[in-house]
Amino acid sequence: TKTLAASLLKDKIRANYVIVGWMATPQEIALRDKTHGDGEKFLQESGEKRPLGRHETPDDIAAGVAFLCLDENSHVTACELNISGGLLI
Repeated sequence: TKTLAASLLKDKIRANYVIVGWMATPQEIALRDKTHGDGEKFLQESGEKRPLGRHETPDDIAAGVAFLCLDENSHVTACELNISGGLLI
C-alpha cells in the first residue's frame, strides 16, 4: 500500500487499506449453521471471547471506509485501518 500510495501521489490519489477480521454476516451464520448447528449462537459466543466482545459487522467496515472517503481526511494516505475489534493487537 505504501508503494502504491507513493506512486499515486503525483495524481493526488490516495491509497489506504482496510484490515477486517471475522464478520458476522448472514452468509457466515448460514455456514456456521451447517458446521456448528446454531450459527448465530456460535458467532455470539466466539465474538464474546474477542477483545471488544463481538465480531465486526458489515456496518463497522462501512463506517471505516466512509471515514477514509471523507474530504476532511484528504491527507490520509498509505495507512492501514484495522477494523478487527482488537483481534490483531
